[in-house]
Amino acid sequence: MAIKNFWSLSIDEAIVTDEIRYRLGKNYEVFFPVNSQLKDIDLVVFDLKKTVAKTVQVKGSKAHLGDDGEQYAWIKIHEDKIFNTKNKLDFFIFVWYVERHKKERWIDPTYLVIPLHDLQIKLRKEKTKRKNGEYHFYFWTDLNGHAFDYPTEKNAKKTEIDFSKYLDNFGLLK
Repeated sequence: MAIKNFWSLSIDEAIVTDEIRYRLGKNYEVFFPVNSQLKDIDLVVFDLKKTVAKTVQVKGSKAHLGDDGEQYAWIKIHEDKIFNTKNKLDFFIFVWYVERHKKERWIDPTYLVIPLHDLQIKLRKEKTKRKNGEYHFYFWTDLNGHAFDYPTEKNAKKTEIDFSKYLDNFGLLK
């Protein structure tokens, strides 16, 4: 019988896993499903004291450079992954990588930790999906703790959506 590796962590999932373990501490562990047929769940965050698990979908993006020189993430998700998940999903974690400059250059991962229910409410109220059923997110953050999905020509509602309360908020996973 041939054995094939049907599972592996993407780089985004590995970086998010490391950050969760660092931010939440020793009372939490992160697992990933070994069943490659398990859809919509990339990670399982387990509270070792309370014996409670939370499921996570990770979506990553490189930093894109806008016309104004600002860096942003571009992430697209089909509506079924948000509103009709095949398995019980609790959180989305969006991650992108922003290049920083001071005396030297480095790349910072930036995270939005969003409960699925909160994301569903925001999308129903504030965002327009495209004709093909996809939502396109253009996430931007500043150095003062603000994060937004900013409008584009294709976003009919044309308003910034504030995601600041989810920026690096790993405490929501507790």
